[in-house]
Parts: sequence; C-alpha cells; structure tokens
Amino acid sequence: MAESDADAFWRFSLAFYARPGVSDACLAAQDRLGADVNLLLYMLFLALRGQAVEPEAVRHLDGRVATWRREVVERLRAVRRWLKTADPGSALRREVQRLELEAERQEQALLAGEPPTCAETDPDTAAEQNLAACLRLLGADGAESTRALLRHFVDFRTAEPATQERAAR
Repeated sequence: MAESDADAFWRFSLAFYARPGVSDACLAAQDRLGADVNLLLYMLFLALRGQAVEPEAVRHLDGRVATWRREVVERLRAVRRWLKTADPGSALRREVQRLELEAERQEQALLAGEPPTCAETDPDTAAEQNLAACLRLLGADGAESTRALLRHFVDFRTAEPATQERAAR
C-alpha cells in the first residue's frame, strides 16, 4: 500500500523538526512573526520534492487550516503552556501535549489533503520561494527566520539523502 502525502509529510516533519536548531528556528518564526509552523514545514516538504508554490496557493492553504489552527491547535498550545508553569509534571499536561501533537497532525493532513499546483524547480530554490511566500502572507520581514530555516533545510537535504528521499515520497 502506498503511503499518503499526509503520512509522508508527517514523517518529514518529525525528522526535520528533530534536527538540532530546527525547532528553535520554527518557534522563533511562530512566536516573533505569527507563522504557522505546519505551513512552513509543508512549504519545505514540497520544496524537498522540487515544488515551488505560488503565493496565492499559500493563501489558499493557510485559509484551509486557519479555523482548525485557531480553534484547536492554538487553544491546546495555550493550555499546555499554562500548565507548564502551573503544573509542569502533571499527567494532564502530558495528555494536553499529546492532544496538541495530534491536532498538529490533523492540520498537516488538511494541508496535504489537496496539494497545490506547483512549478517544478530545484529543492533549494523551491524552499526559498515557498518560505518567502509564507512571509509575504504574514506581511512580515522574516529574513533571519528564513535564512535559519533555509540553512537547516539544505543541511537536512544534503546530510541525510536516504532520509530526505523517503520523506519526499
């Protein structure tokens, strides 16, 4: 049975996010710019396949997940963050964290469920264009965040060819 794009995207996200420095770069883009980490990761997942996304398609993708992100993911994140200081070791915090991760996975399935039309190019060019389109959507100048994510993307793509090939399928 062939793996779905949603499963491949999830696997890529876990592998990429686990690399040193990637979570910091993603969270900086989220906290400083208001970026949706899942959308950024999807842009890099598509770039790994050499697919550059038009800015209008990025707006469409963002619109597809905006309500889910706002009503589910962000609310779970807020509860988890509050519990981190109020009751850091609690079973409730661990359960909320698990639910937040599952909500993130559901958002990724929504993103990958209907892939956008993309122009074919090399992965590094696609990554740069895709991240720039995300930043334009935010109306943000995230050059520092973009550079960090691009650097991590290139490192991921070149350092682990077997991993990135499996993640791109």
